[in-house]
Amino acid sequence: MGEAISSYMVFGGDNTFAGAAVETDGVTIGISQTQNDWTFGLGYGLRNIDQGALTDTTKLETVHLTSSYQIRENTSVGLEYITGTRDLFDGSSVSADRLQGSVQFSF
Repeated sequence: MGEAISSYMVFGGDNTFAGAAVETDGVTIGISQTQNDWTFGLGYGLRNIDQGALTDTTKLETVHLTSSYQIRENTSVGLEYITGTRDLFDGSSVSADRLQGSVQFSF
């Protein structure tokens, strides 16, 4: 929570709008659990911004579900599902869902 800190938040942006400091509130909460070769995670993020242009974000909310499996000592594969909603200052709202995969090599 603070004023003129938006460029330090996850999504960046200007610290001022129309000559005034932009106030930004945000929270991120996550939990993960490892069981044998599996790791599961759940994350939630929320960001509110007090002022901006009509096409700027006023609120962003996301949920992340992740899982990964260690197939070898130095290799794991993962899958993540993200759903989110973005509200704009013009009153409109958009949502998105994304599914992505990964492979990680550790050396």
